[in-house]
Amino acid sequence: MMMILYTPKTKVSVAFGILITFVAYSFLFVSLFAEWRSEQIKSGKGDLVLIKTEQSKPTDKAFFLLGSTTNFVITYDNQANIAILTPIEYIQQIIPVVAEPKNNTKKLITPPVSTKTIQP
Repeated sequence: MMMILYTPKTKVSVAFGILITFVAYSFLFVSLFAEWRSEQIKSGKGDLVLIKTEQSKPTDKAFFLLGSTTNFVITYDNQANIAILTPIEYIQQIIPVVAEPKNNTKKLITPPVSTKTIQP
């Protein structure tokens, strides 16, 4: 209880208290966000992709894209409940799977507009 009522007397104590509070809130946010995101992926909400590799047969099985690094692409197989690391050098193509809207409304896709004029 004494920690709650403590009032810092120096600038170093105030800075240290702010730093500790920032680290605690950052850790809390990251852990709660990771838990929420994993539940979203497990329930079927996420970015689906088809990955064509040199060694694999053509397949229509889509995986959830979790992320990528400079050396690997990380996907999740919802049916087998496993995460898959695929080395970048084996991947020939990554194709996003676009789902149709559930309410049968077509989304209008507009091309990006450049605001800068290109001079020859």
